[in-house]
Amino acid sequence: MIPTSPNPRPSTGFTLIELLTVIAIIAVLAALAVGMTVGAKNARVNSRAQAELRQLQTAIEAYKADRSQFPPDHFNNATRRVDPAINPLYYELRGQEVVDGKFRCKGESDALTSADIQKVFGRKGFLNASADKSEPARTYLDPKASAVSRVVIDGVTVDLLVTPFPWPVGSSDPAPVPGSRVNPWRYVSTSPTNNPGNFDLWAEVYVGKEKRTFKNW
Repeated sequence: MIPTSPNPRPSTGFTLIELLTVIAIIAVLAALAVGMTVGAKNARVNSRAQAELRQLQTAIEAYKADRSQFPPDHFNNATRRVDPAINPLYYELRGQEVVDGKFRCKGESDALTSADIQKVFGRKGFLNASADKSEPARTYLDPKASAVSRVVIDGVTVDLLVTPFPWPVGSSDPAPVPGSRVNPWRYVSTSPTNNPGNFDLWAEVYVGKEKRTFKNW
């Protein structure tokens, strides 16, 4: 009688089908994770940009209520047009002290001369400014450090109100501030095209390759 051989041990490895199934599940989970990450980033950008837009609108409206006019923008006398990106909104909303003929934000040491302001913003000074300590200029906005960027324009160092989202490298659109990735809030109060009799305020933000505009119209 020929002895029977013992049963072979069952294989403990994955079959090809099982392996492919696992790979497919991992791919689906990875795609879901990427989608959730992109969605979370989109929501974060939207929430922050909208919040900053509302804050600026409130400050500008308060300025108008006090002074019966909106903060001046940057009217370029050479082009006879408004430059919306390089604007004096930061200085007008912060309020300026005038010391020895120079303008400086309250509590700061850096100062601008009338010639500096004329060179960068096309104006001889700031409207919301006072040399009288008993009647100081009013502060309508106290922005976070991340909402302000220092740039050099025509050799003059100035501060701009900016979004926290830098201008992307290699964008087909020209940078708002030449030679910089600073992405400022854009502002027009001289004959605005979208809000006649009011003001235009907006920012252009890239999320990946998609450009979004956050605006007050």
